[in-house]
Amino acid sequence: FGNNTVGNKNFEGIYYQRWYSNIAGYKQIRNKFFTGLRFNSSYTYNIKNNFIDTNFLQQQAGANKSNIVGIGPTLLWDFRDHPLSPSQGFYTEVGVTWHAPWLGSQFNYTEWLLDARKYFLIGQYS
Repeated sequence: FGNNTVGNKNFEGIYYQRWYSNIAGYKQIRNKFFTGLRFNSSYTYNIKNNFIDTNFLQQQAGANKSNIVGIGPTLLWDFRDHPLSPSQGFYTEVGVTWHAPWLGSQFNYTEWLLDARKYFLIGQYS
């Protein structure tokens, strides 16, 4: 770590398998303005490492496997000229996702989302 970072040949890696989903559903409230619900889940398992220091992750929560589940509201403003291939306009999404044991999550935390994009037409295309 820091000034003592090792080269790639001596890197101690973590290998794992993971199932992940991030799903959101929206309802149009007004022209270009949507509100919705976001669902997030992640299951990480088969965690293996090649650490020289075998105690590095032993006491850490989620060292063997982890399960994350979250849900929360989202707001979206979409003023792009085309949703799949925009060349001008803007897109903004704001949301919050709560992860909690009552949802089935192993950890309790809040995730905030801010996605703001501005599109500019740089040159002509055909």
